[in-house]
Amino acid sequence: MIVSADADVCDLYVQVFRFNRIAAIGVNHADAAAALGRDTPIAAILFDVVTAHDWAACEAITTTDRLAAVPVVVLTAWVAADGRFRRRVEEIGCAAFISKPCAPDLIVSTVERVRRGERGIEIITIT
Repeated sequence: MIVSADADVCDLYVQVFRFNRIAAIGVNHADAAAALGRDTPIAAILFDVVTAHDWAACEAITTTDRLAAVPVVVLTAWVAADGRFRRRVEEIGCAAFISKPCAPDLIVSTVERVRRGERGIEIITIT
């Protein structure tokens, strides 16, 4: 499941995952709770963090009982030299941190890694 406040971002990543033969749905923050309430199994969540509000929405999802075992990958441009955003991702229970911009194939491979059980992944890209 891809969660983003931007419908175009959702559509883009849904297409990227489908191109890689991975089923994906895209939802905005408001619809995420409803999507989580369905009986459809969720193997991983890619959460696009753009604003400060997005951090709170991401944390709310990571603390949902139904998702305790579902790995969350945070994709964000919030990167600091002191590592505070990477630490925040770890503190709220996310499996991986990916900085933007990032090549789609690296995003897909990171989601695959967390689906296999890997945690504590940090991908920092430098442009």
